[in-house]
Amino acid sequence: MQITCPILGQKYNNTTESCECDGSKHWIEDGSVCKCDENNHWVKSGSVCTCERGYSLQSGQCKPKTCSNANEKYDINTDRCVCDSDKHWTGSSGHCVCEDNMEAQNGVCECKGVVYNGKCVAVGSIVTFGSFYINNSAVKNPIEWIVSYADKSTGTLFLLSKYVLEMKEFNNSTWSFHNTISTWLNTAFYEESFTDEEKALIRPDENEQITIVDSGNYKIIPQYVSLPTVSMMLSEPFDSRDTVADPQRIAYPTPFCTQKHSVFCSNGGIIWSTKTTGSNGLDYVWGITCKGELQKYTINSWFGVRPTLIIQVSE
Repeated sequence: MQITCPILGQKYNNTTESCECDGSKHWIEDGSVCKCDENNHWVKSGSVCTCERGYSLQSGQCKPKTCSNANEKYDINTDRCVCDSDKHWTGSSGHCVCEDNMEAQNGVCECKGVVYNGKCVAVGSIVTFGSFYINNSAVKNPIEWIVSYADKSTGTLFLLSKYVLEMKEFNNSTWSFHNTISTWLNTAFYEESFTDEEKALIRPDENEQITIVDSGNYKIIPQYVSLPTVSMMLSEPFDSRDTVADPQRIAYPTPFCTQKHSVFCSNGGIIWSTKTTGSNGLDYVWGITCKGELQKYTINSWFGVRPTLIIQVSE
């Protein structure tokens, strides 16, 4: 005659002639009752013990669920395999691809550009570096930069400010000599926008220095911050034709710059300056029009200032 035990999880032991927790079904004693063996990942489901969430029955034991594809990982929240974002895979299960600026090499996502602040950045990426008065004069905000060039071999990034940060007069036909904009960028702007740690990452121009006037005397200083050249504005990702209206060359001022100045285009943009100068009987500087064209402007014109700089974030 089969004897039924009164407590869930028990079975009758003919040898001891008593009811005991049924270990063959993963029940263990817990005082006067039986419970599922949680130490081995068994949990109660109705009247039986089953593997807890995230585990599956394998060879009679509860073992962690795994995914068959190396670029996936098991997600306990959705109880399914998903692309392994910890290893820079994205997309949907079965169709995982590497994140932006990365490429698969031997089943591993490798950065095509430079790793900065834990992320892979390449040409066109937006990064933050330094701080300036973006919204008002009371609080500084991070400066956003467009990566114009990324050198993976040296860990170097060439950055172009995403927005026009200020308006200044281009007052000299020589960029590097006593020029209002180059002086401001490499003195006041440089000092107030970057911490000592950030300054340590900025690489000075090895081919050009700046001459400023300090207490009535000329002084030569390193060029840490600059403006883009015409050749840069005609190189990828920009259009190679100077008379073509390239939307990517259009620049917009920050809210605080807009508050301080009123010389703006109907599209909300602003005429901004390169550092490239020349002369055809009259000294001029190349600037970018409201439509994104390159155009010659007379010296002593006022322009939006869109700084550039080079930082080395890894060896």
